[in-house]
Amino acid sequence: MYMKRAFYLLVLVLFTSVQLHAQEKRATGWIFGPSVGYQYQSGSFLKASAWGMFALNQSQYLKLDGGANFTG
Repeated sequence: MYMKRAFYLLVLVLFTSVQLHAQEKRATGWIFGPSVGYQYQSGSFLKASAWGMFALNQSQYLKLDGGANFTG
């Protein structure tokens, strides 16, 4: 019985410490990504763009997006 309680306590402590480290918030740096799409609207065209996102603070983000449409 004692070993079972000790095991559960150890598992609880390990998961709690992992959970605490997982909740750290960081608001620094940029993230970037590509975007590709296809749309049919009185002719088909391909959209290609790139975007970047910057965290202004813990809850606000600024996203910049630039792209081009290729008609076919």
